[in-house]
Amino acid sequence: MSKLMQNFAQKISRETRYNDAGVILFGLQSFMGLIFNYAALALLAFILQVFPHAILAALASSSLRIFSGGSHSSSPLRCAVFGTLVFLILGRIAVTLSFFTSTAFFLSLGISIAVLATAAIFKYGYATTHKKPLNSYAHGRKLRSMAITVLFAWLAVILYLSYFHIMSLQSRVFMASALTGIAWHTFCLTPWGHKVNQIADKQLQKLRL
Repeated sequence: MSKLMQNFAQKISRETRYNDAGVILFGLQSFMGLIFNYAALALLAFILQVFPHAILAALASSSLRIFSGGSHSSSPLRCAVFGTLVFLILGRIAVTLSFFTSTAFFLSLGISIAVLATAAIFKYGYATTHKKPLNSYAHGRKLRSMAITVLFAWLAVILYLSYFHIMSLQSRVFMASALTGIAWHTFCLTPWGHKVNQIADKQLQKLRL
């Protein structure tokens, strides 16, 4: 599979005249990994009865991670195992949060998380493919702006639902799940998030994963 993806990346590079085949290969590997990871998460979340909560949390986190980076495991398998476990836990937390029916609760939680996420993106945003902070080069600053745009798009939906659809369980599930996903991504950007990921990575290595 790895050789096939390398050949495909080189073919795309030739046809598009984009010289950095490594970036294309990284994108292809990330895309395939994303598909398998979501399939595993969806199955386990369905079994544990946290399907919409875990999936929405993962989507919120992933949509920000694309542009602003975050902590990584040392192998795709360990990343998949740790990520799946985390989002299943976040799904269960979101189940609890979705029982709250207070507009003030979701407003304050949403704004607080958005402020912290914005600060983390500006301070810790890092481009994995280029191996440098987003604020250190022009394209990185564009990625940072896109991450902030995505963040505030999530926040806008959350604020709207908290004002006009707070009594709907579906709305509360969406808000609680999205907020847990954004909060996790915010944590992953920080040095503490990287440290937790390193500890989990070492434990998974001991398990031969």
